Amino acid sequence: MNKPFGFMPRIFWSPDDPAGDPPADPPATPPAGDLPADPPATPPAADLPADPPATSWWEGDKLTDDQRTTITAAGLTVDDPVEAVAKLADMERAAQKRLRANPDDLLTKPKDGQDVAEWLRANGEMLGIPDTADAYKIERPKDWPKEMDWDEAGEAKAREIAHKYGISNDGLQEIIGLEAEMRLSMLQDAEAEFADANDQMMTALQSEWGDQTDAKLARARQALSLISEKAGLDQDAQQNLLQTLGKKGGDANAWKLMDAIAGAIADDGMVGLDSGAKNMGSTPAEARAQLEIMRAPDGDYSKAVTLANNGDRRELERLTPVVERLTRLAAKK
Repeated sequence: MNKPFGFMPRIFWSPDDPAGDPPADPPATPPAGDLPADPPATPPAADLPADPPATSWWEGDKLTDDQRTTITAAGLTVDDPVEAVAKLADMERAAQKRLRANPDDLLTKPKDGQDVAEWLRANGEMLGIPDTADAYKIERPKDWPKEMDWDEAGEAKAREIAHKYGISNDGLQEIIGLEAEMRLSMLQDAEAEFADANDQMMTALQSEWGDQTDAKLARARQALSLISEKAGLDQDAQQNLLQTLGKKGGDANAWKLMDAIAGAIADDGMVGLDSGAKNMGSTPAEARAQLEIMRAPDGDYSKAVTLANNGDRRELERLTPVVERLTRLAAKK
């Protein structure tokens, strides 16, 4: 192999000349150790700034301070809100089981200083208290006597009082029922007392007046009617007075007094209470009373009939016009 020029570097290399140094080819890729390090895509964790602390779910602005206080007091401030909801559901179920009712159906006690009646009316829907006094539904006793008036004014007043003090509809019904029962009992007692007093009175009068009892009672009634009329009392007032004497007098003394008055009137000639008087009986009530006297077993007209049956008709003829006039007058209203 020809040697190159001495002053020229050898630039050719052949495999047949192992002594030669082959030229170094430039590497396709620089060695790894000689390459510059690529910048990391993400900085190391140690070099990142710390994340701000996360806010707990109960500390956010979605809850009010009162709600947050309640949650904290109930021990529901756990990390997992689902766990808190589960605990809350268990607490609700336990509360309803203990109360045996839905909390919405429970009543709260009156507030400090609140009027109890006001509190009752405020909860009227749950307690059966109507909104107004007129809204009470009251049933009258089925056995209430038709001839006995119902106290409408008293019932209206009871309604007002019941609503004022928060009494329920059933409560007022019981009160009115009790009042009606008491009134009926008083009426029955009064009637029984009157019947007993009347029996005692008739027994006393019959023991004293004998067979003239009916006639004397009739004369006493007539005298009472005449005096009542002069006092300006009408027929209803006279009837009430007779009933009052019977019920409140209850003995023979009242009728003895009236019979004595009748006798005094007849003796003075003020009004003819005897059957022979020509001007007796100026009103229908007086006429009826006088007819009762005359037709009594011991009355003058009855005696005149007896005499006529025995052949003496003079007294009957004298009294017949009187009886006819009284009968016509008594038939008037």
